[in-house]
Order: sequence, then C-alpha cells, then structure tokens
Amino acid sequence: MRTQNLGVVMAGEVGVFTAPNPDTVRAPEVLFLSHERDARGKRREGFLEIAPELTVEIRSPTDRPGEGQRKLGEYFAAGVRQVWMIDPATRTVQVHDSGGEPLSLARGAVLTGGEVLQEVLPGFKLPVDDIFE
Repeated sequence: MRTQNLGVVMAGEVGVFTAPNPDTVRAPEVLFLSHERDARGKRREGFLEIAPELTVEIRSPTDRPGEGQRKLGEYFAAGVRQVWMIDPATRTVQVHDSGGEPLSLARGAVLTGGEVLQEVLPGFKLPVDDIFE
C-alpha cells in the first residue's frame, strides 16, 4: 500500500475524537486515514477531529467487560468505517463494519477488510499469522 500513497497509517498516541461535549477521545493502537478524509478534517496536536477509515484495537486481559462494544459504538458513531479487534490470547481478529455482523479470522486466514476496506485500500491483504509474529 505504500506505493499507492492512499493515506497515512498512525500508531501509538494518536487520539480520535469520538464525541463532543464532553469531549470523548479514544486512542486506537493503529489507524488508517485516507488523504481524502485528512484533507477535509482538522488535526490538533496528537488528536484527529475527523474519523479515520480504519482503527485497530488490541484486547488486553485488563479490559473491562463491555469495553470493546463501547469502543465500537463510539468509533462507528464518529464515522469510522471499520474496526479490527485483535485478541492476542486467542490469536484471532474480529473485523467489524458499521452495519454488519463481525467476521472472525484465525490463523491461516487472510485479512482483506472485505468490501468496506477494499474501497479505501484496493488490493489490501494481510495474513492473520503475520499479525502475531
């Protein structure tokens, strides 16, 4: 995807505003923001005021019950198109789109993001095994 220059991948301490008044911010482990959305949005230092197309969350044993569902709801309400929930304990990836049932992928599968992500990142493919290397 680097050669196509379709957007930016950000990792680490990047906050995504998911709701105003009071400001609610989530910090996904990784996100993808297309150049098209980036041009329409605003950035404050360390924060995005426009939703990225994709966010990636890594589950932790210390996550509170229901935390993943809350994050999904906030991301989709803000305009995120797809969320990956990665579970290192089970070595699985759940792919969530705003309107559909989640797709669960395990070792040996290839993550493409389906139609939603292929609209933004045509040709994207990532073997699930590569995520857990």
